[in-house]
Amino acid sequence: PDLSNKPGPGRPGFGPTGDPYEFKFEVTGQVQIKAIPAIAGQTFTITWQDGTTLVTTGSTTINSPVASGIISINKEGDNTYCDEFAVNDFNASRANVTKVISWGENPWSNLAAAFDGCTNLTSVSETSLITSDGNLQAIFRNCTGLTEAVCNNWNLAAGSIIADIFNGCTNLTKLDFTGV
Repeated sequence: PDLSNKPGPGRPGFGPTGDPYEFKFEVTGQVQIKAIPAIAGQTFTITWQDGTTLVTTGSTTINSPVASGIISINKEGDNTYCDEFAVNDFNASRANVTKVISWGENPWSNLAAAFDGCTNLTSVSETSLITSDGNLQAIFRNCTGLTEAVCNNWNLAAGSIIADIFNGCTNLTKLDFTGV
C-alpha cells in the first residue's frame, strides 16, 4: 500500500521516534551553537548526539561532543525552553548539520540565521514550527545542499520576519510554504 500520505511515526521517512516536544536536528560531527532560554536564567536541556545531556541556562557558545547523530533541545518538564538558536561559524560546525527533523512544540522568538551557511543541510522535514513574533530572517541562507523544505505546517500567525529565508539555496527543488 502507498504509505506516503499516512500521518505519524509509521510513515516512511518520518524520522526517529521520541518526544515531539523537542527541537531536533541531525549532525555528522561536533557543532557549536547559540541556545538562549525564553526566560533568562532558567534552565533547559540539550541531549547531545552521543546520548549525554547538558542542563544549561544557555550561552552564545555551547560545544557539542564530537559524534554523529541527533541533537535535541527542550525536554518536556524543563523550567523553561530555548527560544533563540543558531549554529555558529566555528570550525566545521555549519558543515556538520544535515537535517532539521523537528521544531518542537514551543514558540520560537529568534531563529535569525540559525542554519545560515549549513552547506550540507539537505532537508527540512515536514514538521510544525510556531513563532512568537519571531525573527526567521536568513534562517536557511546559503544552505546550498538544501534540496527540500516542507514548511506548510509553520504557524507564523504571531508575526515573523522572513526576509532572505532561502536566499542562496541554489539546489532547492521542493519548497512547500503553502500553509504559512
